[in-house]
Amino acid sequence: STKHLQMANKTIVASEAQWSGIIKLDKVCTEGQFEVFNSEGGWTFLLRKPMPQAFRTIHDYTNDSIKIANDS
Repeated sequence: STKHLQMANKTIVASEAQWSGIIKLDKVCTEGQFEVFNSEGGWTFLLRKPMPQAFRTIHDYTNDSIKIANDS
């Protein structure tokens, strides 16, 4: 990828790769796109809308985790 990403601290990081395709978790299916970059340990994985909306994610800020809503 030729993209450059601006971090929260205003530094610019080059994207190393890009992936796009269909993501399916249980019964929910949505298109997604990811930029792969070296966060130097700052991030494990970033979700950007519309994926959190499609998967009905719940962000628990106390332990900084994301859960996928389960309707069953």
